Amino acid sequence: MKPMFATLICCLLLAAAAAADVVTLNDGRKFEGTVIEQTAEKVVIKTRFGVSELKAADVASVEIKSTPEEEFKQRREAAAGDTKALFDLYVWATSNSLKNQAKIALRDVIKADPNHEEARRLLGYVRFEDRWVTEKEHERLSAEKERKDMQAKGLVLHEGKWMTPEEKEEAVNLAKGMVKVDGQWVDMKDKERKEEDAKRRQEAEEHRANGEFFVNGKWVARKEAEAFFADVENPYRAEGDHVLLCTNNGIEFGDRMLVTAEAAYRKANEFFGTEPKMDGRKFPVYVVAGLEDYNLLGNRWGADEKSSNYAAFVTPWLPEEQTGGIDMASVTQYYKDASLTEVYVHHAVVEQFVRRIMGPTAADPAPRWFIDGVSSYIERWQNPKFFTWSRERLIAVGGMLKMKTYFGGYQPSEQYILGGGLLVAFVKSDKCPEDLLKEWNDSVAALIAGEGVQKAFRSLEKAFAKHEDVLREFGNL
Repeated sequence: MKPMFATLICCLLLAAAAAADVVTLNDGRKFEGTVIEQTAEKVVIKTRFGVSELKAADVASVEIKSTPEEEFKQRREAAAGDTKALFDLYVWATSNSLKNQAKIALRDVIKADPNHEEARRLLGYVRFEDRWVTEKEHERLSAEKERKDMQAKGLVLHEGKWMTPEEKEEAVNLAKGMVKVDGQWVDMKDKERKEEDAKRRQEAEEHRANGEFFVNGKWVARKEAEAFFADVENPYRAEGDHVLLCTNNGIEFGDRMLVTAEAAYRKANEFFGTEPKMDGRKFPVYVVAGLEDYNLLGNRWGADEKSSNYAAFVTPWLPEEQTGGIDMASVTQYYKDASLTEVYVHHAVVEQFVRRIMGPTAADPAPRWFIDGVSSYIERWQNPKFFTWSRERLIAVGGMLKMKTYFGGYQPSEQYILGGGLLVAFVKSDKCPEDLLKEWNDSVAALIAGEGVQKAFRSLEKAFAKHEDVLREFGNL
């Protein structure tokens, strides 16, 4: 027998002996164990050697002793409500190896005195503000308190540390290997592109100050440049932050239209709350001098035969060998009415913006009415100066079609494009019903995410049909 095990057995036997009943005979002999029966004729006692039946006449005395568990029960009843006596009972139970009973005694102590610190501590409680809680609860409450305190200070949790939103933004972007340039986070390639772009622009501005323009690999005088740029195949290129404005209608005109195109880009960015990732490229927008040039570029880049010659269009996504290295380009025509030209440049940029958000290989694209409608809204309907004109023009070309007809047979004509602008204007107005606005927001979110687009727009079209009467009242149609 191993020493530790032998010691344990010995202790158990001693504990049993200490709690044993004792039967003493007339001749002085003693039997220790548990009395299991006692009558006028006999006393039956169970010892560790077996069961012994003794004649009552031979028994001098019988001493019945309580077990530790029984004694604990008796002591507990006697100490009920007495904090000191109950704590002493805990000490007694501990000394008699009664672990469960010791915990019971401690619980009795805190029932009698909820703020008994020693009993609380022994039971694993800790103080949190003005109450006792378990250690696990203390950990949770402390974390919750810290969270509320930090959020009240405007801090956010990032990777286990509290920091300001600006610090989090910096940490996230630095982890991506990005750098901050002019207040914006960009990757190193973007930074290099921006630096090269700025260098090129600076050089161009210096030459332009001297009346020189870059033609065929060299800087030439304005008169020579103007003659060269009049060729639709070699247009003047005005480069902005987001748009590459090309035109064969003169340098001054190109610079002015670039301002319009950049403004259109910013409006589209504001409308969607996001922008296409261009990887340093710019939106190519061509404003040609006349219809002949318009058709020439349209045929060259695969324009839809149904496109109106007097409206902007965007080329399909074609292989580079079919587009001269341009993945997508908007083409529109110069008009003697300057404001009308600006309208179509606006449309060209916004339409390209929407298509680029969808991506070049969108298997789940937005419907054409949406693309044209957003473009029409931004260029015309949202401008108070053009709202009445747009409404009157819509009526002149046939009015707003029934929703079923409009969505079921859409074609890129002036009537449909103006109708799409009206739909968007209605959604953006305070007259738009909440359920329609929700469907609209869900559809735009799906477009930006690139998932479930057509399904979302089918649901949106049903919502428009549901509120067709309110829409017509809004447009006074």
